[in-house]
Amino acid sequence: MDGQSKSASIPLTSQHEAAREPESGFGWEAKYKRLESLGSGGGAEVFEVIDQRTGEHVALKVSKWSGEDLRRFRREVEILRNLHHENVIPILDDGDNWYTMPLAVGNLTSLAPEMCDEALIEAISQAAKGLAAAYAKEVFHRDVTPNNILRVEQRWVVSDFGLAKRPKGLSGVPTTQGFVGTRGYAAPEVELYGADRADQHSDMFSLGRVVCFITTGKPPQMFHERILVPRIWESLVEKMTAIEISERFQSMNELQPALLEVERRLKEQRRDEWVKKGNASEDLNQQELITLALITQETDHDFRERELCDRLQKHKRGFFNIGLLRLRHRNFIEDHEDDRGERWGLRLTDVARDWLRVNGDRLSPYFVPTVETPPSDDDNIPF
Repeated sequence: MDGQSKSASIPLTSQHEAAREPESGFGWEAKYKRLESLGSGGGAEVFEVIDQRTGEHVALKVSKWSGEDLRRFRREVEILRNLHHENVIPILDDGDNWYTMPLAVGNLTSLAPEMCDEALIEAISQAAKGLAAAYAKEVFHRDVTPNNILRVEQRWVVSDFGLAKRPKGLSGVPTTQGFVGTRGYAAPEVELYGADRADQHSDMFSLGRVVCFITTGKPPQMFHERILVPRIWESLVEKMTAIEISERFQSMNELQPALLEVERRLKEQRRDEWVKKGNASEDLNQQELITLALITQETDHDFRERELCDRLQKHKRGFFNIGLLRLRHRNFIEDHEDDRGERWGLRLTDVARDWLRVNGDRLSPYFVPTVETPPSDDDNIPF
């Protein structure tokens, strides 16, 4: 949906696999306990609810309308039930004017400000894959915005197909006349000639405007407004949002190599920055590389040094502890406190994570197997 929504979605996980065949025509109140509203817009509202049969927290979308608008809502349900892809929101259950979806942790609107460029590339790539799956079924979204790209567990999904366009003759809903979508994200052909002109090319434009927003934090206002994005994204955005349809990427699959190219140039840029700062990967000695490899094998954030040390053979533990001291001096690790403000362990710093994005492949030769202490009959009595 296109309000400030925290709403729902999830990939093909165990929750989706265990979903029952949706039951039509039953009121949701008998099955779900309402907790709070997550957002509203487009004639529907989304709530967080508890499935009283399983105890799971899911998202419930309820139509507030009747007549033609309710028919569109039912069309959305039908579309989603026929789209089975890890990057498209699945339906868990539905009724006459409602359906449930797994609960998301947020959308690109709320999460993008805290995301690095690599994570933004991943989000756009996965959204493009979800849209490509829809196009394979001849379904065009027509309202691609940051609010409708949701984070669920470890992946991104496209949601809210309430304005989606199906092939003529299959819709069951009268052809949409005039403008639909979100100003600033809708393509010029949709703004100028109406919703019936929308297709995968207009969705490409909209996804490009999503890139404008997540890389600048500035919501686009009109289709002809040019937003200055960081230089590394410029050529990608220019091609995605070209006014002439023929100058855009012609498919979401064609977009994927261009995203990889942005990622490649981003790594080059970061490597150059590291060299200028005197922090090039060659500055880490073998001891630091081995220690960092051990840490990243076990965690991507925080850790207890004693637990990692205990997994090493005894003659390597002193080597590991000195490596920790060197990494602390380099500002790669720092103390991590628990909720009470007490020291819990250590964690990787942003400096370390920046280095890993550029040089992570240099650790591969240093990954070492951890060893578990074998069971012994020795009772530790020395005689």
